[in-house]
Amino acid sequence: MKTLSFPDVVFAARGLLSPDTRASTLRALDGAPLTHTLPARMAGSQQSALYHAEGDVWTHTMMVLREALALIDDRALMADLSVTEMDCRVLLMTALLHDVAKPATATINPDTGEIGNPGHSRIGAIMARRILWEQGCDPDEREAVASIIRFHQEPFWRASRDQEYGAAFATKFSLTASNRLLYLQALADARGRRTADPSLREQTVEWVELYRVMCEELGCFDRPHVWANDFTRMRYCLARDRSSVFLSDIVHDTTSPDFVMTILCGLPASGKSTWVETRAEDQPVVSLDSIRAGMKVEWSDNQGLVRQAALEQMRSFLRKRQSFIVDATNLDEMRREPLIGLARDYGARFRGVAIECAHQHWEERNTGRADAVAPQVMERMVNRWSPPTASEVWTAEKYVAVSLNRRAAPGLS
Repeated sequence: MKTLSFPDVVFAARGLLSPDTRASTLRALDGAPLTHTLPARMAGSQQSALYHAEGDVWTHTMMVLREALALIDDRALMADLSVTEMDCRVLLMTALLHDVAKPATATINPDTGEIGNPGHSRIGAIMARRILWEQGCDPDEREAVASIIRFHQEPFWRASRDQEYGAAFATKFSLTASNRLLYLQALADARGRRTADPSLREQTVEWVELYRVMCEELGCFDRPHVWANDFTRMRYCLARDRSSVFLSDIVHDTTSPDFVMTILCGLPASGKSTWVETRAEDQPVVSLDSIRAGMKVEWSDNQGLVRQAALEQMRSFLRKRQSFIVDATNLDEMRREPLIGLARDYGARFRGVAIECAHQHWEERNTGRADAVAPQVMERMVNRWSPPTASEVWTAEKYVAVSLNRRAAPGLS
């Protein structure tokens, strides 16, 4: 199960960072639409003439990539921002993939003819995560790229709107990825375009600079924001009514480290059962696989009764104030939200453990399972997969069940 083809992004980032291979790597990327499906679609996908007078998506992508390289070549700026080699790789991979979902989300207003791409940031993050996973990218770098792509447009307007809402975004994002890298990507994105009115490009660059100033004032530009305690952080990050919480709040922690719901998150066959066998200690486990087997429910069947039975098991442990583990896919924030809400209702802490294995091993493991998940079901699951972050759970941990040394890439083909 592969995505539509895209050049080896990790190899490209490394090639671009080497003076000896930068020119050849850029030539290969310029020609990528002739040899790869996704770049070809991007080259054939036009954009809003107001914001992208340069033309198609691939043209814009290469302009952004060159602007990112110009930022990396600015040694004074890189030193001032303490940018690392890993940061540079993340920036270049983000530049290449930030608009990867534009062809799939393109719309044309029937009245005005204006081209739009609603949802391309969210869908692009999912596509980027999958591409980089399939290409063997380091998980930390992959998640940084996906997080920045998910919110890559935010610096264009956040600092110019309501200050409290801008602060809420910047501080929460700092728990997921670096605002410093989000700023650099947004700056390359703003510069790497032509606009119908040149002043619009200049204004966008100014907004990006304002975003940096706002983050620096909040103390979350180059590090995660620090709250008074973890309880206050969770209350702030999970608040539905933004007007009811403030960054200056200090809330007494009424929870106990001895009362924790551990939420496992990962695709089927990624290693969750292995984690339980080796790390659960004496904690009870709510296993949806076990419930499913006991009820003789297949993966492709309606899962409503399985979830209902699992929730009742969870409530029984919560009522006893007993720590326990939820062994299920819990692939995205929407599916984890009810579990987190349940834990909060009972005053428990909630810990997220993201479990994964290398893409090649994952396919082999699923095929070898007695209860192998059907390819069409796996396809839907992969397209929902998003590990938890510290803006969502008390502690966010990562466990790679089976790793794979990345083979030396032969090139961009």
